Amino acid sequence: MQSNKAGILEGNRIILNTTVNEIRVALVEDGRLTEFFVERADIERMIGNIYKGRVVSVHSGLKAAFVDIDANKAAFLPLTWVSEENDFDIDEDSSSVETVRVESGNELLVQVIKDPLGTKGARVTTNVSIPGKFLVLTPLSNKVAVSRKIPDRKERDRLKRIIRKLKPKDMGFIIRTAAEGGNEKDFQVDIKRLLRIWSKIRQIALKKTKKNVPALIHKDTELVIRLMRDLLTERINEVVVDSKEEQKKILKYISFITPGMAKKVNLYQGKESIFRAYKIQNEITTMLNKRIKLKSGGYIIIEPTEALVAIDVNSGKSLSATVPEKLALITNLEAATEIAQQLRLRDIGGIIVVDFIDMEKARSREQVLSTFKKAMRGDRARYKLLCISNLGLMEMTRKRVSPEIAQSFFDICPVCEGKGKVLSQIHLSLKVIRGIESKAKKLTDRSIILYGHPEFIDFFSKEFSDRLAHFSRKFRISIQLRKDAAFSIDSLKIFDNEKLKDITGVVLE
Repeated sequence: MQSNKAGILEGNRIILNTTVNEIRVALVEDGRLTEFFVERADIERMIGNIYKGRVVSVHSGLKAAFVDIDANKAAFLPLTWVSEENDFDIDEDSSSVETVRVESGNELLVQVIKDPLGTKGARVTTNVSIPGKFLVLTPLSNKVAVSRKIPDRKERDRLKRIIRKLKPKDMGFIIRTAAEGGNEKDFQVDIKRLLRIWSKIRQIALKKTKKNVPALIHKDTELVIRLMRDLLTERINEVVVDSKEEQKKILKYISFITPGMAKKVNLYQGKESIFRAYKIQNEITTMLNKRIKLKSGGYIIIEPTEALVAIDVNSGKSLSATVPEKLALITNLEAATEIAQQLRLRDIGGIIVVDFIDMEKARSREQVLSTFKKAMRGDRARYKLLCISNLGLMEMTRKRVSPEIAQSFFDICPVCEGKGKVLSQIHLSLKVIRGIESKAKKLTDRSIILYGHPEFIDFFSKEFSDRLAHFSRKFRISIQLRKDAAFSIDSLKIFDNEKLKDITGVVLE
């Protein structure tokens, strides 16, 4: 299947872009970018991985244990997440799970639920779970639970009856939102696959002796397959991919789980880069700004701090100390919808405080809160929300299991010692590579010079020398790299050496 359509059309799409060392995936709903994912070869993702680890220490004050999983830092295991049925050693002579106490030296099977962040190690749990398309296997529990996002009581009961009929007696399952309306045949395929994975995990864990613990037992699937598993539902009209290799992977996975959806997967073969063709690149750039404009003329400012994320709402129109109730309400309603979308798009988590424009009427505050809750329905992350106070403050928490998306694009600036941020060298390099690749035909038989900070040029030439050589051979482009200390670490210039013309904007537009 092929797709040459340009521009975001009506409906919902998953759009996938592949470049050297990087995969970018965009979820577009009703013509707007709602979720964005990046996976790079230089950043290791641990979430979902299962390890056989060793308890290094137990801290009663913290009510937690630290577990060696062969990472740079010991993993953090809250003891409240260790239940009798889930904290275990695997008995090689028994098919049952044996309960143990968590003590230093114990070997545990743990699963990463949160990647390392800053000075903190990964967060793990002994409550192992293996996600499928419709179900999540919880092999150390025999309970059946249903996603809260399936509200209909009759449907919840129907799904429970089917799964209880199909599941092994000593294992549990969580019924995912995607299972709504599903049939017994769909679930049989999912259960068979999940049980096969768990059997393999147990076999590998049993083979690991004290000499080779800690050890990685099971690695979660790669980004593209995870997103097909989690995002590809009947609501998605099309999956557009710009790589034949990734298309084959997707079709192989879908043909086994949901073969009827294979017709939705199309290969993009347009001349323009896929993200530009579907008008996504500009939205990604906007996503990195801390100030977002509203249609009414107001704006919001998103400011991460050490302890929380502060979001300020401004009318942008009134110069007086107070804003009329009607204008405040209109601006706050727009902001409520936009903030919900930005939380999801940027994957902002932790404690979040929103400072809305002051509203005197309780009815106005209730209306804004209701609008915000409605806008949050599409968010897959768990969150807790408090009412808007008389001062216009709304407090909430949102669960985030991976670093905020902006951290994939920015490094801490060495010049300002961490007070500001600059584009990371890898992101700037990939931006150049994508630019040259998309404009290669226009640059054929040309000699170009790239000027940049010495640190960036050293990094770029080391990491992407093979790719530059490929461009030179294939498109007959002469590419020279020049160091210039006058450039900031995240800026560069590209010149046409023959016409003595600055073509930075042309290449990186």
